[in-house]
Amino acid sequence: MLIFKRCTRHEYREYYMGNKFCKNNILAFGAYFVLGVCLLFYSCKNKPNSSNGNFTIAESEVSEEKVLPPKDIDSPVKVKEERVYSSNNGSLQDGLITTYDNYVWAKSSTYNDEGYLVYFSYKDGSNSEEIKYKYDFSDENYSYVYSGSQKYVYGRDGNLLKQFSNGELMYLYRYNSNGQETSKIEYNEGQWAYKNLISYDGNIKTTLVIHNEEGKEIKEQEIKEKFDKKGNIIEKTEYYYNNGIKEKQYYIVYEPDRMSSTSYQYNDGSIRLKVVTKYDSHGENIKEYFYSDDGDFSTYTRREYDKYGNPTLEINETRYSIERTDIMIKIYNYTYSDGTKFIAKEKYSNLFRSISASGQDPLGNNACNGVNFYDSNMGNSSIDRETTTNKDVTKVWHDCALCNGRGTIVYDTNPPLYGQEDYPKYCSVCQRTFMASLGHTHITCKQCHGHKGYYTESYQ
Repeated sequence: MLIFKRCTRHEYREYYMGNKFCKNNILAFGAYFVLGVCLLFYSCKNKPNSSNGNFTIAESEVSEEKVLPPKDIDSPVKVKEERVYSSNNGSLQDGLITTYDNYVWAKSSTYNDEGYLVYFSYKDGSNSEEIKYKYDFSDENYSYVYSGSQKYVYGRDGNLLKQFSNGELMYLYRYNSNGQETSKIEYNEGQWAYKNLISYDGNIKTTLVIHNEEGKEIKEQEIKEKFDKKGNIIEKTEYYYNNGIKEKQYYIVYEPDRMSSTSYQYNDGSIRLKVVTKYDSHGENIKEYFYSDDGDFSTYTRREYDKYGNPTLEINETRYSIERTDIMIKIYNYTYSDGTKFIAKEKYSNLFRSISASGQDPLGNNACNGVNFYDSNMGNSSIDRETTTNKDVTKVWHDCALCNGRGTIVYDTNPPLYGQEDYPKYCSVCQRTFMASLGHTHITCKQCHGHKGYYTESYQ
């Protein structure tokens, strides 16, 4: 649906890379866990000014001076690097990073002095990509951003107005006098394909998603959001239309202190999943408790930040049972404007096997007391089925180490949300919830190509 494909220039640097395996998406390789419940705190900064509905902005406060597009980073960072390691692909063993360069994926971003992204690169085991960005702010009324075949046009107030691909219009945005987004239209070959129609009533924001089916407008989704006086979202209800019938599928409510929330996923009018989330002072989730008929589990995340509030470390643990726990570690390196650097390998040397073999679990607990951390692949894959073909030859089946014998892996497109609060979305494959900003989906495993594993032969 359109509501999950909100594109900006940032989407094109990450779209087919599936690189934001934040907490839950990395672990989802074998644990079906999403950091993303993730996490998307990585939500793109390149979005309209109506990020919270602008309920606190009066029309008289709108500046008449030209406003540049939102910056990509608000701290004095020139280069930012991220590396992710997971217990599900062997880059973590016993809770420690095996080697620095044995990562699931790595990405690097370079910013200019004004805080705008000028270069982005991504690399995993089989893919790599480099993207350059150019900016033109010379026009009196418009600002332009170029990235490969993509062109973005911003208005005088800094809001995104149009997005082009190879010269063709892809998205068109409209706003009211307060700078609040009122519509987003997606085009396909010159014809509109989807519309987001947005209305405001006091502190209530309603988004209606409509698609074009051979010239007929079909309602697909409706989202109602309620905000407090500071513009923070306090409630959200999400409905889908099934053959014209409006069905409630999601609801979330935040506590007044913004330190916790409770969300519900519905199916046929009944609660299918309940999630209780605790947040840190940066608004990032640190504990999540999942309750459903399919079984309960929990996630715990430890985060650290530099003096500017940039993340430097993220360690996520998903506990399914006393026998099964999955771990993801993300580390960050920074080069600041004054030339100083933050080097994660030096700061967190105790997380690397080659440097430390202390047996401490990375969340700071005693590994001998409580959960046993191990590579989850060891418990459910490798040599686990034998088929005797004749008295001399035995075929032995091995589950694929990357997808754990499922044939698919998680692939996240990370679409920016353009002014909407991030919200969870249930995945029936993983049977758990992921943040919509992840663009969570599944693709054919790149290692086994969907065959789920392979046979070897042993001779008697």
